[in-house]
Amino acid sequence: MRRGFTLLEVLVAAVLTLLVMGVAFGYLVPAWRASARIQTRVELQQSAVVALDRLTAELKTSAPGGVTLSDGVPRILAINPVEKVQGNGLVVWKSSYILYVFEGDRLERIEWPPGGPAASPSQQLPTRAKRLPRSQLVAIASAGDVTRRQVAGDVVDFSWTHPGSPDVFTQPLTFRLELSRATSAQPQAERVVLQRSVHLVNQQ
Repeated sequence: MRRGFTLLEVLVAAVLTLLVMGVAFGYLVPAWRASARIQTRVELQQSAVVALDRLTAELKTSAPGGVTLSDGVPRILAINPVEKVQGNGLVVWKSSYILYVFEGDRLERIEWPPGGPAASPSQQLPTRAKRLPRSQLVAIASAGDVTRRQVAGDVVDFSWTHPGSPDVFTQPLTFRLELSRATSAQPQAERVVLQRSVHLVNQQ
C-alpha cells in the first residue's frame, strides 16, 4: 500500500523548488538583460554605420561649393551632386539637391525638386556647384510635396565640424551621429556615437 507525502516532505520539496527557481532567476534575468542590451547596441551601431555610409558616399559626389551646412532647427545638410564629367574634363552639376534633415529623433533624406528638375532639351546643366540659402532649405524640409525617407531613427545628435569658420567651409568635414534607445531590460538607454571624416575630391 502506497503512503502519501507527509507535511514535512511537502514543505521540504517546496523550499527546494523555491531555492532552485531563485537561483535560476538570479542567473537568467541578468543574462536576458545583457542579451537585450547587446542586441540593442548592435542594432544602433548598424543603423549609424548604414546612415553615415550613405551620407558620405553621396557627399563625395559634390564639392565644397555644392555643400550647404545649415545649423538650427531643423539641422540640414544639402548636397548638389555631379551629373557627369565631360570628355574635356569639365564637371557638369545636377540641377537637383539631396537634403539630410535632422529634426526630432529622425534623420531623413529628401530629394529636391521632387522627381528631379524638369529640364528642356535646350537647357544647359550648370558647370559649377551651387549652395542653397537657409530660408529655402527650411521651406523644402517643411514642404508637404516632398518624399521623405528615414535614414536613421533614435537620433539624439547629428552634427558636423570643420577647421574653417561658420561662413567658410574648410576640409575635412567630420560628422557625428549619436543614437540612443531605451529598453525595458535596463534603466539607462543604450547609446552609440559614430564619427566619420570626409574629404571631397572635387574642388569646383
